[in-house]
Amino acid sequence: MQSPNQGRGAQARDAHPSHPSTSEIAWFELPADLGRCDDQAARIEAETRLNAGPQGWKHGVVACFATLLHRHTNQSSLALAVVDAQEPLRVVGIEFEDGTLLSQVIGACQAAAPAPAAATPSTVCLLDAEANPLAGSAPLALACSADGDALRVRLSFDGRLFRAERMSELLAQLGVLWDQACRDANRPVLTYSLMTDLGRRLLPDPSQPIEVPRYPLMPEAFAAMAASRPDDVAIRKAGRTWSYREVDRSSSALAATLCGLGVTPSDVVVVTGPRSFGTVSSVLGTFRSGATLLTIDPKLPLDRQRVMVQQASARFMVRIGPSSALDGDGLQVIEIDPDSGLVKGAAPGAVSQSALPDLVPSAPAYIFFTSGSTGVPKGVVGCHQGLAHFLDWQRKTFEIGPGDRAAQITTLSFDMVLRDMFLALTSGATLSIPEEADVLDPGAILSWMASERISVLHVVPSLLRAWINNAPEGLKLPALRRVFLAGEPLTDSLIKSFRASFGEKDALVTNFYGPTETTLIKCFHPVLQPEPGVQPVGRPQPQTQIVILNRAKQVCGVHELGEIAIRTPFRTLGYLNAPETTAKVFVPNPFSDQAGDLLYMTGDSGCYRADGLIVMRGRMDNQVKIRGVRVEPGEIEAAIGHCPGVKEAAVVAHEGEQGKYLVAYVVFSASQPTSSVRDFLRARLPENMVPSAFVVLDALPLLPNGKVNRKALTPPAASPEPATAPLDAADAPRNAREAELIAIWQSVLGHGRVGVNDSFVELGGDSLTAITALVRMQRLGIPDGYARGIFQGWSIRQIVQMAEGKAPVEDMGMPPKVRTNLFVNVMRGVLVAILVAGHWFEGLLNRLPDAWHGVGSTLMPLFNAATPGFALMFGLSLGYIFLPRYASEPQAATKTLRQAMWLVIGGVFVRAAFDIGMLVSNGVALDSTLFFTSFYSALLYYAIALATAPWWFRLITRSSNVYRTVFLMAVAAHFIYQGFQWLFLEQQRTGFVELMRLMVVAKFNYFNMSAGALCGLAGGYYLHEWSQGKHALSDLSQRLGLAGLAATVFGLGLLYQSTGSFEQIQNAAIMPLWKWIFYGGTVLLMASLLSVALNAHERLPAPARVGFNLLGVLGQLSLPIFVCHNLVLRIKGLLVHWGMPGGPALIIPLAMFFGGFGWVMAKLYALYYGSVSGAASKAQEQPAGASA
Repeated sequence: MQSPNQGRGAQARDAHPSHPSTSEIAWFELPADLGRCDDQAARIEAETRLNAGPQGWKHGVVACFATLLHRHTNQSSLALAVVDAQEPLRVVGIEFEDGTLLSQVIGACQAAAPAPAAATPSTVCLLDAEANPLAGSAPLALACSADGDALRVRLSFDGRLFRAERMSELLAQLGVLWDQACRDANRPVLTYSLMTDLGRRLLPDPSQPIEVPRYPLMPEAFAAMAASRPDDVAIRKAGRTWSYREVDRSSSALAATLCGLGVTPSDVVVVTGPRSFGTVSSVLGTFRSGATLLTIDPKLPLDRQRVMVQQASARFMVRIGPSSALDGDGLQVIEIDPDSGLVKGAAPGAVSQSALPDLVPSAPAYIFFTSGSTGVPKGVVGCHQGLAHFLDWQRKTFEIGPGDRAAQITTLSFDMVLRDMFLALTSGATLSIPEEADVLDPGAILSWMASERISVLHVVPSLLRAWINNAPEGLKLPALRRVFLAGEPLTDSLIKSFRASFGEKDALVTNFYGPTETTLIKCFHPVLQPEPGVQPVGRPQPQTQIVILNRAKQVCGVHELGEIAIRTPFRTLGYLNAPETTAKVFVPNPFSDQAGDLLYMTGDSGCYRADGLIVMRGRMDNQVKIRGVRVEPGEIEAAIGHCPGVKEAAVVAHEGEQGKYLVAYVVFSASQPTSSVRDFLRARLPENMVPSAFVVLDALPLLPNGKVNRKALTPPAASPEPATAPLDAADAPRNAREAELIAIWQSVLGHGRVGVNDSFVELGGDSLTAITALVRMQRLGIPDGYARGIFQGWSIRQIVQMAEGKAPVEDMGMPPKVRTNLFVNVMRGVLVAILVAGHWFEGLLNRLPDAWHGVGSTLMPLFNAATPGFALMFGLSLGYIFLPRYASEPQAATKTLRQAMWLVIGGVFVRAAFDIGMLVSNGVALDSTLFFTSFYSALLYYAIALATAPWWFRLITRSSNVYRTVFLMAVAAHFIYQGFQWLFLEQQRTGFVELMRLMVVAKFNYFNMSAGALCGLAGGYYLHEWSQGKHALSDLSQRLGLAGLAATVFGLGLLYQSTGSFEQIQNAAIMPLWKWIFYGGTVLLMASLLSVALNAHERLPAPARVGFNLLGVLGQLSLPIFVCHNLVLRIKGLLVHWGMPGGPALIIPLAMFFGGFGWVMAKLYALYYGSVSGAASKAQEQPAGASA
């Protein structure tokens, strides 16, 4: 073996002439086995013999040993101590690069420098000097000496740190490497094989073919289970149950609907909604239709949702519940009832499996998005056979079946939700669904699991840790028998805490590992007895190989660290619309020439242990996992780069008590608060991708090559900060409760400085640390509804003031969609109340004594606002609810409008029947004129408007400018009215023609109503855009106020111009154009004031908030109230005609009216907010639960 000159790939460390101190040498330390060894054995030895080799064997042995240590650890810099019997202690310093030759390592060993006299190295090579004291003191010592025609090699190690099997394999690999080095030392160090006899027995052979059996596809497995156990409980939520038959019926009905719309496997169908039966059924139905599923969590930022929809080119959206932020984005919407799972408006009925399309195992089945390093999320396309392979394996391996209850913990946007949902539904087990708000509340979710008798649980370790740390005392989970953890390293301390906390020593804990790209899970390790430290990821599933490759793409030996590559035919189809990215990570298997035989390069670092188990050692790149979800810091950095005022940024993950957390290091072009960056990211990225802390720097630290020096970006706690600076007077606590909350936040967040005006989120809190703070605040007596304000960014002072019934100092941040729903409903409620009061007052005015007529005439004009006001609100409802819906699903919107039309027509006929009946009973001769004019009422206008609204929508949606088109239509309606008025004037007509005359010239007529409704429609569409975040709330209040002021002034100007005075303002009998404009303006002014009040909704006293919410519920009933209120006085007249005194005759229909609608309102209020008496916190927690 020759000793060539030292190359640039492996450079010797120059020894300082004055001998450097021990502290200046970073001695190589082989990572210990973390206690998986003999604690009693302080010193163990293993021995082997090597061929003698060439003359310069000493440097060769040291070089091979150093190479072996480099390949076991991937450490590029090694410092070893060498003791030669003929020389003093020396230091061998080696720098490894990918192209470093073994001969260059030998050269570095030859250039070893003297070591300090007091050196205490961790790894020693003894050459013909086995009696050296270092052999017994160093944790790892290799002794080599000539023994005839061979070399005698003995490895001495600390048995408390290393397992004997590992050290024996290290010696065996040294022998394999030495034999190759003796033949050729001029090869890169990564190209030498470390394959031993043990490696050949344990490691997979990637050249061998993998069988591809056909597993029952998930929809097939479910259908078989539904056929064999139709009446078993499939899904549970909030005490309600659904059978397998009901799931089969609703999911097959949706599948048939989608097939009827022409979906194909290439069509992407979005499913979005809350945790509910309807959501699970819709996901299953989409699979059964053969379409490609894209689930979207409705809580994701709207920008993120739109990016996902656009990248997937989705055409259809299955929406569970009344609304979605994606409404109006060009998707054809199928609305699903959350409780029945059925398509809204469709007739219930089961669809046979034979009527549904046959699924192709290799066809696309679903898309899930993961974080992308380029700044754009990557869509991963899964196939049916991959999901089938996993579910069949997990069901059989862990004996999941009838009698089990599985919890759905995962949200919609992560692929683990498929595991939650369909392990149960393909096993005959029951899927239990918790309430949305309970998952992050340890007390609520654990109590729910106990009461539901959950036996199967999938959860991320960090979330389980948060549950354990804040669990109610004494709570046990006796039914739990299978716990599957994935997404993050699983530690022995977490397993022990879990078993100690819940007394579940019999529950089998299994560690899962597998990226989304290879379909859910590909490795598993049942933890019978936890090992100290991080648990192994175990062994691969059937039809799966885990191949560990080094940087030269050579198969690693046992314990050699490399990149984990997964080989399986049950992988996904790659990345959506990204063939180049797919080709980078799904690479051809270099050990096989079979077409389609690919390896997925995970980017994870790991190795096989001598016992055959696979262990993970982190990442090869910067990718991290935050609460079990993969995050590319590069995507966050790219997003920050688009924030105004940011010059550059870097994002680094640090380790904390609650696990990994993200810190953003930002350089601003000018001074600005970090909250601006946080708010910018929260509008665009999921919560787990928003950094917990922001650090402002003058410049990012750089390496000599110009790259960011990420190691220099220390955690915020390690950076100088004014944590101990005294609080300003405004931030200091004013009472004991504020001081207690400050102490809690300091403890949970690890911040020394917390003020009462700080936001938990701004201080770096995330959902997991918030759980701990939430529980501690609840224990202090802070009501749950207010304590949860930490999730919304409330400050300590706001939370305390709300809990004490005082107004908070600033808006709490009600979401735009929620606030808009409440605004629309309250306006409808106010105007329908004015309308009903006006009509009743007008009806009673004619029956008042003459002395009261003056008072009545004075008050009557006040109710005139209801006529144009209700037309405006009718149009506002059309523009806010139905126009966006018509744009995406015209048939469904038209059908709903038709149903409302028939309700109103029914009211018209009932009202006419009362009037005709009274005429006949009073002996009036009924001619055609009286008959037809009995049908005249405002109801008839609205029936016609509902019938013609789809024509309006068709014209509007085909135009390029919604507001201009609506304005022109309103102007046209007014001029048509003027033309009809000139044609009919006021002359009397007979029969049906008289009804038509009244329709077009009366004070309240179809065309004036249509003009008002069209103006309202434009306002409603504006509100729809505002609810999507396209307009600011201040703009809404200001524009309503300005429009209202202009309309009232213009109306009064028209009055004065036409009459020369303002006297006609008292006349309630006519409704000319000026009055429509004037009272329409008063309605807009009222709406402006209401929007201002809603902006301060959270500051209002609890009774005022309850009042707003009651008005909102009243507004939801505006149409049936409008239809029914006219019957009150007619029933009263009928009862008087039958001889009943006037008082009781009025009380009875009023009691029926208020009793019936009061009962419905109470039910709706209880549904949205709970009881009225306990509504203070509920009104705050869900200020607009009533949808528009």
